[in-house]
Amino acid sequence: MKNGEDNRQYTIEFFKKVMDSKLVIDQSCTACLGLLRLMDAYGSVRMEAACKRGLRGNKFSYGLIKKILDNNMDLLEEDTATEYRIPAHNNLRGPEAYN
Repeated sequence: MKNGEDNRQYTIEFFKKVMDSKLVIDQSCTACLGLLRLMDAYGSVRMEAACKRGLRGNKFSYGLIKKILDNNMDLLEEDTATEYRIPAHNNLRGPEAYN
């Protein structure tokens, strides 16, 4: 049971965000029913990946997940944050150069 919940944690969290984002309960229910239809059409694995990607933003809606799934953005690998540093060279001044 625990493994099943872990596999869908992003989907459950996205559903909660959709429910909280709408002012009218009927709108929330309609959006969630649409998300369930998308899950039937695309499968739970792709839905989980789409919800994970959708949670990065600040808008939580049926349309967002539909666009992610339609454009296969859920299949893209996640960007790993690469830290860029300026290489050390003689032209760089340190803090002692400033008053």
